[in-house]
Amino acid sequence: MARLLDGRFIAAKTADGPTTLTYAYDLGVAGVTMRDGTLCVAVGLREGGQGQTVSRTLIGREAVVVIGSREYTHPDPVFVSDPACGMALCVVEVPLADLPAGAIELRVAIRDRE
Repeated sequence: MARLLDGRFIAAKTADGPTTLTYAYDLGVAGVTMRDGTLCVAVGLREGGQGQTVSRTLIGREAVVVIGSREYTHPDPVFVSDPACGMALCVVEVPLADLPAGAIELRVAIRDRE
């Protein structure tokens, strides 16, 4: 599967649990805007080896934005194809009032919903 999608799987083993495999997407921050007291983080998704990534919904997953020590999630994210950037985009909203003071870094991830 990873070879077909031109990506890779990452194996993680917990001390008392099974090994899990996670597909490593080409994932990143495609843009950040402000709207009505909310930071809107556009998460970009592309699967390597493909041209334009098609629109898709990741059922059972969540898009995660981490700012400082806080996480903001979007369950079952819908990624909409954006030809201008060659990726599919999903927006995760972060209320400005929730932002940790002094946070200067932001990370994005896709993970199984718990």
